Amino acid sequence: MTYPQGPLVLAPTALGLLAAVEAYYGGRGVDLPERRIPVPGAPGVVAWDCEQVTVCLGAVATPGTPSGGGGPITPQLGSVAGMGLVRLATWAVCIVRCTPTMGDDGEPPPAEELGAAGLAMLDDVGLLSQCMSLLAGSPPGSYDWLPIGGTINAGSVTTLGPEGRFAAVEASVTISAMEALP
Repeated sequence: MTYPQGPLVLAPTALGLLAAVEAYYGGRGVDLPERRIPVPGAPGVVAWDCEQVTVCLGAVATPGTPSGGGGPITPQLGSVAGMGLVRLATWAVCIVRCTPTMGDDGEPPPAEELGAAGLAMLDDVGLLSQCMSLLAGSPPGSYDWLPIGGTINAGSVTTLGPEGRFAAVEASVTISAMEALP
């Protein structure tokens, strides 16, 4: 078994996650915001300055560390892999949409508009959750953007906000990756 030389490369994974969400929503005829980008910064602190779909990296951990979860990995005698080769990259996929707000006159938004925004958010929760579950259930090697030996584990989908004129749905996903041997 050979491994590529060089550092852990994460950009293709971010772009692949974004493309997977675009394809899933597009295949169901559901529009996504025009702005669709990988963003810097930690999940939960990315600026909501417009409607957008973002992918950002939360952390990269080694299994068995506090942020990596699980127990320690003990390589088997004669194994070509050591625990330093496997990394767990935790990602957040976030869909931010406008939500009705209080008017300049201090009146709350009409109930119909608020209700429609709430139902749209519930649709996003269901769609994003299913998209992540389908990715996680795919056979190994299904996606060329996954790192060598990569697996996908879908996490929770949560609602965020509203904050200002925006509310969001955020999915967490953990992807295992093999670090290249030096």
